[in-house]
Amino acid sequence: QLLYPAAWLTFTLGMNLMTVFIIDRLPRNRLMGIGVIGAECTLIVEAALVANFVPSTNSAALQAAVAMFFVYQIFYSLGCDGMNFPIYFLSAILC
Repeated sequence: QLLYPAAWLTFTLGMNLMTVFIIDRLPRNRLMGIGVIGAECTLIVEAALVANFVPSTNSAALQAAVAMFFVYQIFYSLGCDGMNFPIYFLSAILC
């Protein structure tokens, strides 16, 4: 039970570090729009999977529900979480 949270947090760290390097190469309004819409869609799929398959033994559906956490983190890190980096921090890293 400890493996999935550890993998998710490691993946989150990697996505946030990747965001630092691409945040200024794309327009922020489009990046945030893609991030919000993508995160919303993955949460809709996650809610549908949990509502239909959690008290079951369908392993494919349960694995898809776990995978949605990782897909959600891609959109959230690139689209929403990356907007919180201060500009002076980005300029110190990129220059």
